[in-house]
Amino acid sequence: MNQVINLDNVQKYPLKYLPKKFLDSKRVNTAMKTIRQELMILKEYSENKTSYARLAQKYGFSIKMIYRIMKRWGKSYPPDLDKVFRLDNKSTQSILQDLKICRAYFDGNSIYTTAKIFNLTPKGVQGIVERYGFNLRDSYKASLILHNKKELKFPLTRYVPQLIVNGFKNFFPHIISSMTLTDGCLYPSEKDALKVRRPKLFYCGDKELCKIYADLIYFYYHLNPSFFKQRKDGTFLVLYERKDNRGMVKELLRLSPNYKTSLAHGEKIDHYLKKYQPTLKFLDNIPNKILIEIFRLAMSAEGSCSVYFSKQKLKFDLGFSCAHPILMHQWKELACKIGIEFHYNTTKGWFNYSGLSTSKLSNIKRFLELGGFSEGVKITNQSPYYAGIEKNKLSKNVFKWLSRKREVPANLTTKEKHKIFKDFIKSRLRKND
Repeated sequence: MNQVINLDNVQKYPLKYLPKKFLDSKRVNTAMKTIRQELMILKEYSENKTSYARLAQKYGFSIKMIYRIMKRWGKSYPPDLDKVFRLDNKSTQSILQDLKICRAYFDGNSIYTTAKIFNLTPKGVQGIVERYGFNLRDSYKASLILHNKKELKFPLTRYVPQLIVNGFKNFFPHIISSMTLTDGCLYPSEKDALKVRRPKLFYCGDKELCKIYADLIYFYYHLNPSFFKQRKDGTFLVLYERKDNRGMVKELLRLSPNYKTSLAHGEKIDHYLKKYQPTLKFLDNIPNKILIEIFRLAMSAEGSCSVYFSKQKLKFDLGFSCAHPILMHQWKELACKIGIEFHYNTTKGWFNYSGLSTSKLSNIKRFLELGGFSEGVKITNQSPYYAGIEKNKLSKNVFKWLSRKREVPANLTTKEKHKIFKDFIKSRLRKND
């Protein structure tokens, strides 16, 4: 039996077939008036055969809009809802179509089932539900490739739950902010982020670090990412682009007024320096145990353990890439607080500095004592010899090699020397297994 809408019932309760929670929506309150008026037009046309021109004049619509109303409802009163809501209708502009989709979803259908019923994409269903001011019931987000399943299941790491056990949860905004100042960004920059409907907060880099970033935000702000995907260059991207991000964005801007850490293409230094600058001042009174975790995550993103040979001896540099003059100095001070001494790299950079580094064995020893790089974070494909090896495993083996004062034959090529050290790493990994 076909569903029908009776005008008398619509006047009393226009959306009787919808979940009650939708009736508080501002958009639905507007929809009530719209639906009632459209059905009155439909009834008058059906019973009196009033022309489109007269209907347009009477109700203040254009003739084209009257035509659309008739096409939407089927020209007969009461309308046949099975025809109005036909399954092959891809238009989501109709308010009634939107509401029927929402009802199907909140009646218990998954976002995938709802999308299949209405011949939409899951992303399309998400947009319709959020248009009415409601959040999705589950953790679906588009373009997830982190798991075989299409939903993120938190926690994604063991690291963040351990931070909660250690009592660090109150400092999660500080950790999120400091991570954003390494491989993340907030767009638009500064307070302009609060002027747009959907500010973008994202983090890009190693897969494990993106998972940590997503975990931190999920367990503190209870927000799911808009998507989590792998880019063409092999790095991962976790993005937050939702209306309900604004509370999180507002808090992050209280910690640092800007998260733009470098010049835009063609931007002049003088112009950039007139803006609010990113800062780590919010870490001034943070306990050392929190600073250690913040520094480890920052090093995992921007840090490196560079290996090279001088004749028969292996050399290394523990480095931190940061060209921003304020942040570079603040990262240096933070490292000093936890017992690691860096010096400035006076190489290429927009302020003639490219970051921090140290070649002292005592500093790499101290860094490893603090936990070193985050577990699972790997060296990028840009490394010609050690791509894919975990940063922690490389730095630990550098320390072992240097502690034993091992050497390689001086007459070997650079590639052969690195192969000997790489074989040393593999042999130690097999022993640990």
